[in-house]
Amino acid sequence: MMMKKSIALLLAILLAAMTAACGSPKDATDKTFTYEEMSITLTDAFEEKNFEGYSVTYDSSQAAVFVLREAKDLLGEEITFDDYTELVMQANASRGFVDLSDVTKKDGLVCFDYRFTNTEQGIEYRYFTTLHESADAFWMVQFVTPTELYDKYVDTFVKWVKTVTFSR
Repeated sequence: MMMKKSIALLLAILLAAMTAACGSPKDATDKTFTYEEMSITLTDAFEEKNFEGYSVTYDSSQAAVFVLREAKDLLGEEITFDDYTELVMQANASRGFVDLSDVTKKDGLVCFDYRFTNTEQGIEYRYFTTLHESADAFWMVQFVTPTELYDKYVDTFVKWVKTVTFSR
């Protein structure tokens, strides 16, 4: 319940930011962000933010990127990337966010998308989610934008997710 309120708050902030006079992420200059061993190239339209429940968040006027790092040693027994993917999908399916059949693998990426409605604001958001593995952690990288902007940005999300690298 706390997570839903946190998501609702962030999405309200995202909506407010979208009304500000700020350039489109597509029109901005590339900028690489680094968190621990992960790097991602977005644009200078993004700012690093802290958001409860995520390792790091990058926010712009029309999209946000939520990153969750889960250390392998904290997950207990040794699990594989496929095991982790299954755990993430089951967790999201149990909340009604995603159908397990929606997971795709393309260009080496494990990805899925889903919709979330902020009932307080009456806004539907669409998420493009990818899963990754580094030497000592599993990562979930989620791109979110209002549903009506999703088709405009999904190709850019794919471009950005392909820039995700790990130093170890």
